[in-house]
Amino acid sequence: MITDIPPDLLGQAEPLSIRHCHHCGACKRACPTGILCGEGEACLSAITQRKGELSPYEKELMIKYNTAWGCDLCQSSCPYNGSPEKTPLEFFWCDRICHLDRPTLDAMSRDDFKKRAFAWRGRKTVERNLDIVSVNDEK
Repeated sequence: MITDIPPDLLGQAEPLSIRHCHHCGACKRACPTGILCGEGEACLSAITQRKGELSPYEKELMIKYNTAWGCDLCQSSCPYNGSPEKTPLEFFWCDRICHLDRPTLDAMSRDDFKKRAFAWRGRKTVERNLDIVSVNDEK
């Protein structure tokens, strides 16, 4: 997150220094849709966050990369993100769900669901996505 709000006003640790991209191309090579090269129509993360019906191609991408929410392959491929420091913000590492599946979602109360980063798009969108990628669970 980039902001000009002083860290002490946020009650958080000093920010890390900003590193500038050296254009190594790792993110472009990792991108499953080609959007970073100007070849695709949408980012996989954007696809998983879209409400409504998805195209067969979009569903195929979700199944191929086994993602019901987000993507971040560009971020995980970046050499600057190779050895991240653990954030001091407990919200980001406490009570993490490393693999979201339908039983985990179904077990969440409405209040528990609202606390999750994916909740902003609504439960129906997340349920749709889990139903799409559940094809991988059946194999």
